[in-house]
Amino acid sequence: MFSLSCKRTRNPYIVYAPVALVVATLPHREVNGTEFVRRNGRHTLSILAPSRVGLPYGVIPRLLVIWITTQAKIAGQREIKLGDSCRAFLKELGIQSTGGKNGSIGRLRKQMRSLLQCTISISEHSENLDQECGMRLADHSALWWSGDQLQESFLHLSSAFFYDITKSAFPIDVRAIRELRQSPLALDIYLWLTYRVYRLTKPCVISWADLQKQFGTDYAKQWHFEKAFTKHLQRVKSVYPELIAQCSAKQGLYLHPSKTHVLSSCG
Repeated sequence: MFSLSCKRTRNPYIVYAPVALVVATLPHREVNGTEFVRRNGRHTLSILAPSRVGLPYGVIPRLLVIWITTQAKIAGQREIKLGDSCRAFLKELGIQSTGGKNGSIGRLRKQMRSLLQCTISISEHSENLDQECGMRLADHSALWWSGDQLQESFLHLSSAFFYDITKSAFPIDVRAIRELRQSPLALDIYLWLTYRVYRLTKPCVISWADLQKQFGTDYAKQWHFEKAFTKHLQRVKSVYPELIAQCSAKQGLYLHPSKTHVLSSCG
């Protein structure tokens, strides 16, 4: 059960995602080294991580970012408490609690370390403008790992990240996240398209080359990426049927103005 519950939200199906980590996204798979770069047109996301923890990747950091953003957006506070136990927190993220070397508790701890210790740079470059914003998600965090107990674990979000999500975090449907959370690529496509169509005023075409820079830098060949993107787009459309988007083998993605998912599915 993916809940991401937030008692103050008016609609239990609405949660929030930060624009900065949706326009350009985190790694899908484990990455060698301590630097990761993702590009989307003029926008570039750069992530640096200490070598002892490595870069965050996969589904868990994405769910964490949505959970953190939702709690901060609704409560309007920089300090976020994680609850009393790992089991309860994992339930909030929709993940079954399992122990052992490869269990979900160990994976959660690893990804939280990476996510909270990395430094994020978001830049935009054009002919007449060079703009950059650097941030960490949290200035201070205390995560107590004692058996199943998180005790008084908390995050104190950085002013830059809190300001960014307060200003620009956008609503998404938690039921779609629940259905797509097995795949980081499917989650990324859903989040990006939900944001993109909200701002879209006329049809557009996005080339395969540009889509791969944004989503698929870890695919060795473009046709591998095209196949994966097309497959996951169909999954996204199954939870967001109002989305008007088609893949063209030669051109890329045809995208049309569509009813926003939150308004169409949550009311």
